[in-house]
Amino acid sequence: MLFWPNCRVSKKLGVLFLGMLALMSLGAAVFHDFHSSITELEFNTASGKYEVAIRVFTDDLETAINAQHKGAKLVVDKGTGADVHIGSYMQKAFTIMDKGQKPRPASFIGKELDGEVTWVYMEVEGVTNPQEIIIFNAILIDTFEDQKNIVNCKIKGAKKSFLFDRKHQKYAF
Repeated sequence: MLFWPNCRVSKKLGVLFLGMLALMSLGAAVFHDFHSSITELEFNTASGKYEVAIRVFTDDLETAINAQHKGAKLVVDKGTGADVHIGSYMQKAFTIMDKGQKPRPASFIGKELDGEVTWVYMEVEGVTNPQEIIIFNAILIDTFEDQKNIVNCKIKGAKKSFLFDRKHQKYAF
C-alpha cells in the first residue's frame, strides 16, 4: 500500500503511476502543446528606428534553425556562434517593408534567455514613413503547422496587434 492506507494499490502499480507522472511532468517541461511567438514593435522617434523584441520558445527556435542547417546541433545559449544563426534566421523570417514593398535592413542586437523562452532583439532603420509599413512575419511557420505569431505595434501613440499564421504572413499598418 503506497498512497492510501485503506486502498488495495499494489506497490508495482504505485511505482508505475509515479514513473508515468514523472515522465509526464518532464515532458510538459520540455514540450508544449502550442507554438507561438510574440513580437513587440515600437518606433523610436529619437533614433528613427523600429525597436523589435521577439519572444519565442527556445526549443522551437533551436528546432527551426537546426532544420535549416542539416546536421547542425545549435544550442541557443552557447555564445556568439548561436547568435550568428539566430540573427540570420530572424532577419529572413521577420521583415518590415515600406509601402513600396522594399524590405528595410534589420540589425540583430542580441538575445536574452528567460526560462523556456528566448527574447531576440533587432532594430530596423530606413523606413521613410513609420506609420505606413508592411510587416512580414514567418517566424517558425515553416517548422510548425500550428505556429501563431502575434505582433503588437506601437507607433506614435497608435497601437495595433496582428495575428500571423501560414495563411497570413503579411499585414499593412
